This record gives sequence, structure tokens and C-alpha cells, in this order.
Amino acid sequence: MLHAKHAATTHPRIVIQSPDTDVAVLSVAHFEDLCCQELWFKTGIKDRQRYIPVHSILSSLARPLCNCLLPFHALTGCDSTSAFSGIGKKKAWKVMLRNEQIQRDLSSLGGSPAIQRRGGVRRVKSCLPHQIAFPIISSERTFKHLFGKEP
Repeated sequence: MLHAKHAATTHPRIVIQSPDTDVAVLSVAHFEDLCCQELWFKTGIKDRQRYIPVHSILSSLARPLCNCLLPFHALTGCDSTSAFSGIGKKKAWKVMLRNEQIQRDLSSLGGSPAIQRRGGVRRVKSCLPHQIAFPIISSERTFKHLFGKEP
């Protein structure tokens, strides 16, 4: 992203090449920060290469969806986190699309412990499997450990 940001100072059209889905998600999430007119994501190998217009994806998604892409991708599995057993990205995406409050809560994850007080963690937990979400996200002990105080 740093190289793309630098290139955008002199070029209106940027191409990021990577086989990695994490980079594609980062490209969508940070498109506006790059300040370029067009951002293309080149992926694939040899005769199966394709160019994905990141700027078009961004214009087709609502603002809350764009803002929650990074937390959604991390919670549903990426290079540095495992996916939950029995729930894939498609199922979680459908749940998230139907609930704008979950989108707002996901987009504010990591920003402030106030999300716990507003009931946001409970709503985010609702789109995750119960046996996974309860001990990891909504446990008072975990909250106290992470933020140093009772919820």
C-alpha cells in the first residue's frame, strides 16, 4: 500500500499485483487513502491472469460495508487468522448484509472499548457460531484482560 500511495502522487491509475486475497481486501479498504482515480488488482498466474477494478468494487458497495471489510476478513479467516469451523465467508457475508448494525459494529472494532458498552460485541457475536463467539468475544474475563476493566 505504501508503494501504491507513493505512485498515486504522480499517476492517476495504479495496478497492484498479488496472488494474495489479503492484499485485495486491503486494496478495497484503503482505496480512498491512496488518492488515485483508478486502482486495479492484478491476480492469477500465466494464462489465467485477470485485472479486478477495485474502484468499481468500492462504488458498488455501501460505505458501511467498505468500512467493515478488514474486521470481517480477519474474523472469517485470513492469512494470519483461522476461520471458524462450520461457518464460511459466504454465510457470514449474508448475515452481515442483512444487518446494518452489525456492519457499523464491525467497522468500529478495535477503535474503542465503548463498543462493548453499546452492545456491539453481542451483535457481532450473533453472526458467529455460538460455541466460538461466546468464549472468545463476549467473555467478561476476556474483556477485562484486553481493556483492564469490567464491561
